[in-house]
Amino acid sequence: MAREADSDPVILFLARRAEDILGIKAAPDALYKLKEYLEERSGAYAADFAAYNELLSAPEGLAALTRILTVNETYFFREPAHFKLLTRRLLPGLSKLSRPARICSAAASTGCEAYSIAMVIDFYARGRDLLLPETGAAAKPGFDHRMDYQIDAFDVNPSVIEAARNGRYTKSSLREDGAEWHFIMDLYLRRDGEEYEIAQALRDKVRFFTHNIMDGINGSYDIIFFRNALIYFSPEKRRKILDSLAGALAGGGVLVAGVSETSSVEHPLLESRHTPEAFYFRKRKTPLPEMPPLPERKGGQAGGVPAALPETAARPETAAHQAGQEEPLPAAEKEKAALTRRHTIVPKSRTAPPKGRAAVPPDMGVVMALLENGEGRPNARKTAEFLGGAGGGAAQTPGESELIAAAIVFLGAEEFENAEKAVAFLEEGSNSAAATFLRGEYCYLTGDTIAAEEKYQEASFKDRAFWPAFYRVCSFAAPGNRTRYEYKVRKTLESMEAGKDLRYESFIGGFSPDYYRRILERKLHEN
Repeated sequence: MAREADSDPVILFLARRAEDILGIKAAPDALYKLKEYLEERSGAYAADFAAYNELLSAPEGLAALTRILTVNETYFFREPAHFKLLTRRLLPGLSKLSRPARICSAAASTGCEAYSIAMVIDFYARGRDLLLPETGAAAKPGFDHRMDYQIDAFDVNPSVIEAARNGRYTKSSLREDGAEWHFIMDLYLRRDGEEYEIAQALRDKVRFFTHNIMDGINGSYDIIFFRNALIYFSPEKRRKILDSLAGALAGGGVLVAGVSETSSVEHPLLESRHTPEAFYFRKRKTPLPEMPPLPERKGGQAGGVPAALPETAARPETAAHQAGQEEPLPAAEKEKAALTRRHTIVPKSRTAPPKGRAAVPPDMGVVMALLENGEGRPNARKTAEFLGGAGGGAAQTPGESELIAAAIVFLGAEEFENAEKAVAFLEEGSNSAAATFLRGEYCYLTGDTIAAEEKYQEASFKDRAFWPAFYRVCSFAAPGNRTRYEYKVRKTLESMEAGKDLRYESFIGGFSPDYYRRILERKLHEN
């Protein structure tokens, strides 16, 4: 029969002490193991809370507490998407630093994560060709090979830190989901009987030490990996940990959390970012200004989604649209449009698509085909050539789907100059929710969160089934106002259901609606 943690006063006591000392909410089975250990050690003091407390405060008791209660599931290149993020997005920027890059592996367990990071960086820094596993093709690393780095790795459990320092692993540390990185692992892992030993050059680059993250993080880091550990802490402890993580990141530094933990990372200093492979969080270089409330919208609450979005609100067809004319813009919008035109290079030789199209949805089948069949980057390159003045006549003008796919690629790669040109050209000929959303993404990724939220709101008004816009609107909502927050979450879920067959997922990283639905449903049921 399953044992309940609240059926034994000793277990309740140990659960409170574990959270006080380690910050984690321990599983009942682990607490019963701890109880058995303490009973054996205390002898006649069985069930004596004072004796238990004394034992837990001693070095031996603390070691047992961490050994029994902490989870040490780890292996090389776990969650491989994060290592693609490291190689394709983060390392090129770090290589331009005039000092060694500083990286932290928090809750490092036996060190597989820290050594995986070191393998990738060392592989690049030595100037080897990088074999891209999905294509089998070699590509030159895109950064300075003189790059230097240092990795700090810590864990609260001293026994796993000792194992990490030894740098010896069994076959269980090599798993199938990291198999695509074996071409790198083979260079740094030497087989010795039934074990594998880490190359000394990598061991010299990683400093392992015992530390409890609840005591804060000393140092300033360019990247912190803190994966698959946040879920074990209570909401109150998570806030404290996120404060420590954000404080330990240099301006513009990056936090990488576990794939299942992205919805748990909410902090005013951390901006959510994504690539086609993974989510990550970048520290703002300057604090956010206080955000003023959005203006009251007709038919809805201030700054929020209306209580009901009728079909006419999703795809407005005004008399001006039907006549093929542009709707008049408010003065502020005219000025914003003028600024966009002034800062966008538009070669005179190209022919723009016809203006004044209604807010109709694009052909997402074409967009997804471009992105999924390896045509995303070639299409983006051709679009960039056109937008840069090399396109020639009207026959070479990219269509709406090609422009959307190119803008998604540019935004994902943070090529903001090309992204601005693609989005501005798209806006000249389209009033669709897709064009408005992409403008919001551009604003968001370049730091203008107020303008971004306005564009996300506008996109959600244009198309009630455009769920990426609803998701972004929801992500800006503060959970403090629970009623309003839950309302926005529910509206997003409704939008996902309405747009589930429209393949809009490419707009926020290629993740399926089900992925975001799980995140939102979890948020909806959080206390």
